[in-house]
Amino acid sequence: MAGHGLRTVKRVSPTFTELVSAWEAAYRMYMSHWQLVQANGFSSAEDAAVISAAARGVADAWHELAKWRGLPWWCVASLESSVEGFREVSAQWHDKAVASGAGDGR
Repeated sequence: MAGHGLRTVKRVSPTFTELVSAWEAAYRMYMSHWQLVQANGFSSAEDAAVISAAARGVADAWHELAKWRGLPWWCVASLESSVEGFREVSAQWHDKAVASGAGDGR
């Protein structure tokens, strides 16, 4: 009776190339928002909240890359250092969003 009516679901993990593509997309989004604020000036809590979220996306993408098995230790350390840096950037923009009236900034 074993196996009757049961389906095995195989978890499909992203490839390294897909993780890199996700990081590239997150970084492009962050840079496009950051450049707009640099060109036009910081004008709203919404600007800050969007940049905070974009920076968090970059940090998350770098963290996913760092979890890839087989990377040299120094590569993982560099990626995790970048994660910490972008989490700090995200927190700073979050604080600006809150100070500018965006509730909790998220």
